[in-house]
Amino acid sequence: MKIKEYGKDLPISKIRQSPHHFRKESSAEKLDDLAKSIKEIGLIHAASVVEDPSGGFELINGHRRWLAHKKAKLKTIRVNVYGYEKAELEDESVRRQAIAQFLLAANSAEPLIPVERARYYAEAMDKFGWEPKDLARVHHKSEDEILDDLLFLNLESQVLDLAQAHPDSFSQEHLRVLAEHSSASAKKAWAMTPGEQVEVATALAEQRDKKTVRSPRALETQIKAIVKERRNKVKAQNRKLGKGKEDPVKALYKLLDGVSKSIEQLTKSDLSPVAEIDPRDKGKASESLFSMAQELIDFAEGPLAKLKARKRAA
Repeated sequence: MKIKEYGKDLPISKIRQSPHHFRKESSAEKLDDLAKSIKEIGLIHAASVVEDPSGGFELINGHRRWLAHKKAKLKTIRVNVYGYEKAELEDESVRRQAIAQFLLAANSAEPLIPVERARYYAEAMDKFGWEPKDLARVHHKSEDEILDDLLFLNLESQVLDLAQAHPDSFSQEHLRVLAEHSSASAKKAWAMTPGEQVEVATALAEQRDKKTVRSPRALETQIKAIVKERRNKVKAQNRKLGKGKEDPVKALYKLLDGVSKSIEQLTKSDLSPVAEIDPRDKGKASESLFSMAQELIDFAEGPLAKLKARKRAA
C-alpha cells in the first residue's frame, strides 16, 4: 500500500470497518471519554483508510477513533488515505497480506498484549489459510516467536476475556504460566482443566491473593497445588472397590489373590545366587518386609475389621 493523501476529511458513512482489526474485545472501552475529547479539542492523530477497488474506504487503523466519532454524531473524520499497489489490486490474497502487515505495523506504537496477538494470528490463519511460517514471513518474525504467541490459545476463551478486561492483573509472565499449564503438550503432568483455568484466572483478575499477583512463580505453585488436589481425589475414587457393575467383594478377593501370588513368588524365590549382600541392603530388605507385613496387619485390623458383616440367611 502507498499513501495517496494526508489529513483528508471523509464522511463517516463512506468508511467501513476492517474485519481484520485487532482490539475487537476492548475497542468500545471508554468511548464516551474519547468522543467528548474529540468534540472539545478535535482529533489529534488521523485515522488511516485504504481505498478499495469498489470505490469505498476500508478503515485499517483508528477503529476506536472512528467509533468515537460515530458516538459523538460527527459527520466526518480526518484520515490518511492509502491506495493499493498494482499487484495488490490484482490478487486478493496479496491485498489481504498488505492489510495484515499494515495493521501490525500501525499497532507497534501501542504494542499488542500476547493474548491479542494470539487471537489475531489465529484469525489470520483461519481467514487466509496461513500457517505459522506464513505469519512469520509476513510479519518478519521467527516461526518460534509465532508459535510462542499461539501458545496462549490453549487458554479458555473466558480466561482470554478476563486477561483483556483486567490487563493490569495479568503480566506477560502470569499469562505464560497460565498458558503452559493449560496445554497437555507443554505441562502434561500439571495441565489444568477448563474449569480450573477459569477459577485461577478469576482469582488473579480480582487480585484475591497478593502473593500470586506479585509472583508468577507463586502462581505456578498454586496451580500445581490445585491440580494435585484434583488428582488425589481421582486416585482416592479409583481405589474404591467395585467399579461399574463389578461386585466389590469379588474385587476385594481379586486384590487379595494378587497379594497372595506376589508373596508366594517372593517366599519361593531361590536366593542362592546371592553370594554376599551389603549389610545395609539386607537391613533395608528386612525393614521393607516387616513394614509391608505391618501394613497388611493394619489393613486386616482396621478397614477390613470394620466392615459390617452380612447376616446369614436362615
